[in-house]
Amino acid sequence: QKASKIVETPIKKTEIKDLRDSQKKEIEQKREEKKGEMKEVRAEFNTRILNNKIRSDIKVFTATANRLDKIVARIEARIVKIKAAGGTTTDIQTNLDAGKAKLAEARTHIAEFSSIDLTSATSSTTARTLLGTIKEHAAKAKAALKASHESLVKAVSLMQGVEKKVKVRDDEDAEASTTNKTSN
Repeated sequence: QKASKIVETPIKKTEIKDLRDSQKKEIEQKREEKKGEMKEVRAEFNTRILNNKIRSDIKVFTATANRLDKIVARIEARIVKIKAAGGTTTDIQTNLDAGKAKLAEARTHIAEFSSIDLTSATSSTTARTLLGTIKEHAAKAKAALKASHESLVKAVSLMQGVEKKVKVRDDEDAEASTTNKTSN
């Protein structure tokens, strides 16, 4: 009996060892599968976050450009009134034109980075290069919007000085004065 027990124990030890090794391999295989799945999930999540961020930036930049367009229109209307009153508007017009040019440049950069889609990236390196391109265009658009704003601010400050010299009257002021004259 002792001899049979001695013979059985080495067999059991090898079976247990083989079983343990196979379980280790299965566990490692499952771990690798989970890692791969997690990488995919993480990549999808990051892509969604980046796309949301890009859409948000596009919204903000477009809204800023639209506000600056409205300011340009108001400045142009004031320039017409200043010219009608006999004022010189060359400096104002120069700054206005510079602001318009920067605004157009900003709009082209906004259009360029809004047309890029991160979901088309097939690998992480492609996604990184696309992200770098997007960041570059966003930075250029932001700089152009700031430069446009600065030019428009300078145009407004110059316009205020000219308006004081020329005494430009608004349409409402002109209507009020003609109403007062006719009623007297």
